[in-house]
Amino acid sequence: MDAGPGDLALAVHVARLCIEKARRDGDPRYLGYAEAALIPWWSTPDPPVPVLLMQATILQSTHAFEPALANRPCTRIRITRRPG
Repeated sequence: MDAGPGDLALAVHVARLCIEKARRDGDPRYLGYAEAALIPWWSTPDPPVPVLLMQATILQSTHAFEPALANRPCTRIRITRRPG
């Protein structure tokens, strides 16, 4: 990530790949790598929506339910389009 430490799109892409690998291989270290990719935005008061989605996914995947519930910015995401 040294090549683009402020590149949100790259960070989200790397985080997504790490989450997929963690799921595929059953290796939780990759969830930590995903979180590390998002560090510049992880604790900001108003993180971008893609970061919120990745945070929610990582917290769910690590069974960190209490922190997920305390992370109320994740509840701001609303799906406005219905499938179909």
